[in-house]
Amino acid sequence: MNLTPDFLDQATGPVPCSQEPDLFFSLDDADRIRAVKICRGCPLLVACHAHATDADELGVWGGQTRAERRGLRRRGGVLQVPAEPVEELELDDEDRLRRECGSVKAYRAHRKFGETPCRRCQAAWDANVETERRAALEREHALPAGGSVTGYHTHRRLNEPTCDPCRAALRVQAAERRAADKRKQSGLTVVPPADDPAPPPASAAAPSGRAA
Repeated sequence: MNLTPDFLDQATGPVPCSQEPDLFFSLDDADRIRAVKICRGCPLLVACHAHATDADELGVWGGQTRAERRGLRRRGGVLQVPAEPVEELELDDEDRLRRECGSVKAYRAHRKFGETPCRRCQAAWDANVETERRAALEREHALPAGGSVTGYHTHRRLNEPTCDPCRAALRVQAAERRAADKRKQSGLTVVPPADDPAPPPASAAAPSGRAA
């Protein structure tokens, strides 16, 4: 009986995992992280992952642990190989590869796994949001008017006083909206409901009541 997975028929030479097969079934975190690194250089990574997911294989296959493959299948996700070096990853208590806490990507990992972000990751996320908002505010201040309505609301999101040009832009927008509302009100006409009979044309003569 041949127990070799069918996807290995696609190999044109020895696959990387054949050199150190014990790493892929080791219980040591360092071994499994090394196995993941080896997987990422394999041309059969996607086929290997698909086989292991369907067969619910033990160990590291297709660059993921069994827990990661199960989670990905449960979520209906698609295999994506992270660009980060494997050395920057670690295995959590549920045997999932994770980024070390304290970064935006680690924050997103918390969210992906349905977790409440830890304080370090939340702080990293908040700092990133503030950086992006301040960069956006600089772009609004670089406009010819020196500010904008978007800039005004960005100031508010940053919980800081608004600048004069952004407040001026908001006043201009409010004045334009009031003017537009007045124009609409002055141009309102009463339209009869569709089921009401239309009045006769003004040019039609009223019947005299006498025969011609």
